[in-house]
Amino acid sequence: RLQAMASDVHPLDDLVTGWEAEFGEDLRVKARPASWLKYDMRQNRRESTFAFEALLSSIEQAGVKFSGDPMMRQHWLNAKIRPNPDGRLFGKETKHSSRKVDIVAASLLAHLAGMKLIAKGVDEPATIQAHGWASSESWTR
Repeated sequence: RLQAMASDVHPLDDLVTGWEAEFGEDLRVKARPASWLKYDMRQNRRESTFAFEALLSSIEQAGVKFSGDPMMRQHWLNAKIRPNPDGRLFGKETKHSSRKVDIVAASLLAHLAGMKLIAKGVDEPATIQAHGWASSESWTR
């Protein structure tokens, strides 16, 4: 049973609006106070940074398992760590780089949704998954 979901809005705003209408009321936590699913990573740097730091910690502690999908691996390899005043976040090599990092964003949002469920007092979710847009790539915790 789906309990939480979050999606970066750009460039999927219309799709995310449809998903929100279809699934939003059944979810246990919201991605942002004003939205069940929409999470604009461009506008939430501080929270994204803290969530990314938590995700990196989970990876280092072997609490995250990757599917082995080559495209997912490539997205993680493409991601560059970017220090900011709140910690570390990821980004593309350059703003206009064609090297995708979408699954890193999906992983971050899946981990953030799971953390919000736990903070709300829901038992730790059995599975947290991140899915990329154009392949079978996935990430599970």
